Amino acid sequence: MSVLTPAVEPAAEARDAPTARRRWLEPAAVTLYFTALTVVMTWPWTLYIADGINPFGDVVLQMAILRWDAHALTTNPASLFEAPFFYPYAHSIAYSEHHLGQALTALPLLLATGNPALAYNFNLLLSFVLTGAFTYLLVRDLTGSRAGALLAGTAFAFAPFRFMHTGHLHMLSTQWFPLALWAVFRLSRGPERRGLYLTIGAFALVMMGLSSVYYTMFMVVVLGLYAVWRLWTTWHSGELRAWWATRLRDK
Repeated sequence: MSVLTPAVEPAAEARDAPTARRRWLEPAAVTLYFTALTVVMTWPWTLYIADGINPFGDVVLQMAILRWDAHALTTNPASLFEAPFFYPYAHSIAYSEHHLGQALTALPLLLATGNPALAYNFNLLLSFVLTGAFTYLLVRDLTGSRAGALLAGTAFAFAPFRFMHTGHLHMLSTQWFPLALWAVFRLSRGPERRGLYLTIGAFALVMMGLSSVYYTMFMVVVLGLYAVWRLWTTWHSGELRAWWATRLRDK
């Protein structure tokens, strides 16, 4: 028996290797698709990623905030909201979106180059890629359809509303909606890998809170409504009553 064992294990590993590769092939292909589509749909933005800015919206203000965030985070984080704007009033960053989520995302670029235009454009383009990829993840999981997920991701990521707000980074931070919903849906399906999905959901909610105050309020409402609906359906299906009865019996 011990003689045959070494011959079996390599064969099993060889069978598992293609499965592992296929597991990563789909997310890699989807990410590549949305990256390429972002380049095409926003062309020629990528050509001027380091020095081009949108003349509409609040781009100059937001670049100043990104630069200040990077400075404050690396020198005195406690002074984050004390930007040198609107003197002599205090807490001036609180008068607008603080864009801390976007600053953290582009922090290596800001520290390496000190270029807020590059940081702004990187966040802008990344939001298209992640919105599409995370929407694909959500719809693929809910429907099982790759084509439907690809269509949903494309429609959401490149909706006219998002192009209307290329001058407002906080309004482009839509990627955290589908990621949070996917994590919550997964979390509600059962105890398997619950810690992982809870961490992902919390991460998405925190990143939304750091990226857009507007969208954070929307997300809290959506997740709250889903939690109420889930409790209602679970109670009427008998699952929650059975769980509660088991807990009481164990006590």
